[in-house]
Amino acid sequence: MIISFFRRSKLWAIEEKSWLNTLRQKVSPEIRNIEIERRFLVDSSRELTQDELNKLEWLLKETFEPDLFDEQSMLKEPVLEVGPRLAIVTPGSTNAVSICSACGLDSIKRIEQTRRFSIKIAKNSTLSQEQVDKIVALIHDRMTEIPYSEPPSTFEHDIKPEPVRLINLLENGIDVLKEANEKLGLALDKQMREYVFGHYSKIGRNPTDVELFMFGQLNSEHCRHHLFNGNFVIDGKRMKHSLFGLVKTTMKANPGNVEVAYKDNAAVTTGRPVKMFYP
Repeated sequence: MIISFFRRSKLWAIEEKSWLNTLRQKVSPEIRNIEIERRFLVDSSRELTQDELNKLEWLLKETFEPDLFDEQSMLKEPVLEVGPRLAIVTPGSTNAVSICSACGLDSIKRIEQTRRFSIKIAKNSTLSQEQVDKIVALIHDRMTEIPYSEPPSTFEHDIKPEPVRLINLLENGIDVLKEANEKLGLALDKQMREYVFGHYSKIGRNPTDVELFMFGQLNSEHCRHHLFNGNFVIDGKRMKHSLFGLVKTTMKANPGNVEVAYKDNAAVTTGRPVKMFYP
């Protein structure tokens, strides 16, 4: 079962003003005001006791704004609501559930947060459906979020993963790998396709589409840097450094306050003394 809690904050005034300016410029100058509210969608495996509800509300509300937290919405309709895709558990939910579990709220399985927008327009003005659709498109990231016409009653979904398929490489030859490469968007170059074909010919079985995706990802230029770390040749003369090595020489020549760079997609800079509070 999913229960809802709502929270507003005076600290969101800057965010509301920013959205107001954006929507007035990109949708309609008739938009006069925007108020934002967060909805907490709490999925519990059973009905919570009053003590558990009190504990949960204490975790979700801001200690300095307890009056801006309620089980009912504080916005006036109409309201546009956007939030995470139901099929994807957000990192925020994972952390929130861990905190709830540490506090004895073991029945809580998921907590997601949506954003709700109350948009006020000038008197005697209206927003067309096209303008409403444009607002929805602007206020959410369609890769990770969806608009909510109503709050979900469950996080369960009927999306099922596609079955694993065998690619008939041994029977149909390397051309079928080229076809799969284009159809699945693997971006395997000719050399890699020949390597894959040779590997599965040697072990005597066909690859699955999952395995081909693995080759496309783990052996990609992004992960392996075959070209970026390869021999760098100009006018027939091999250069001292690869392209990647050439980039790295800038840090060696002038490290500045960089302690570590180009290590596992991360870098570390020199810190500085700071004053800290100790209990």
